[in-house]
Amino acid sequence: MSYLRRLLECLKSIFHLNSTKPEPYESIHESELVSRFIFSSSHYSSTKKVVKYPAFIPSSAGEASILRIDNLSEEQIQKIDAEFISGRRGKKSLARAEVFISDIYKVGLIVSADIKNTHPRHANIKGFASEKSFQKQQAVELANKSRLVLYDS
Repeated sequence: MSYLRRLLECLKSIFHLNSTKPEPYESIHESELVSRFIFSSSHYSSTKKVVKYPAFIPSSAGEASILRIDNLSEEQIQKIDAEFISGRRGKKSLARAEVFISDIYKVGLIVSADIKNTHPRHANIKGFASEKSFQKQQAVELANKSRLVLYDS
């Protein structure tokens, strides 16, 4: 009997059966659209309307912070940016790069939900190469797959 009880507890923990309400954004789907907020004008070209690769260079921790924006209006995205992203940085974002998670996967990277850090829709792009030249190549591919959204100055 104790074996079955331990098995049941194990299954509950695996499938989160103990929690009354699952976290809403833990599951990541390939079809989701995400945003990488841009704070430097050197990370995009407003004349060509393209994202440049430095926008996707990972932090020293080897991650790039993103916001999952599926089913959000422009107003909602900018409100989250103002409160949780630009607001915490103390610097206003100038634009954002939008890319599908499936395109991130195609570059050989992964996306990990980070709902406990700043916002329930926050996530990180992980799996960047440790060598800088390979990181640049991955960032170039992400920039090429992304769409630039400029903010009014």
